[in-house]
Amino acid sequence: MTRAELPVTQWLPILLLYNVMFVMPPITLMLAYRATDRHLKPYYERLGRWISLNAREGLSWMLGAVGFLMMVDAAVYFEFFGLIDFFGLIDIPQFPPNGAR
Repeated sequence: MTRAELPVTQWLPILLLYNVMFVMPPITLMLAYRATDRHLKPYYERLGRWISLNAREGLSWMLGAVGFLMMVDAAVYFEFFGLIDFFGLIDIPQFPPNGAR
């Protein structure tokens, strides 16, 4: 978003959607836990155990996804050593827009 120099009208909805997807669920769980305290405690403990058991796999997937996205971004930024233009696979946008690095 920052390298693309998007206007506020384009990056604000993206940021809001991110917060709805990744920030709101943990806050909602915390508020529900506080509101129901002892009634749902066994369910939250079971959820905590499940998260603990599956955390390693989830972390591996997250690290793999982030690594892949960084690799693709680097390939586009460095123009994949000229191979992408040579084969004409994709149209590479110029960042920053004036073409200076």
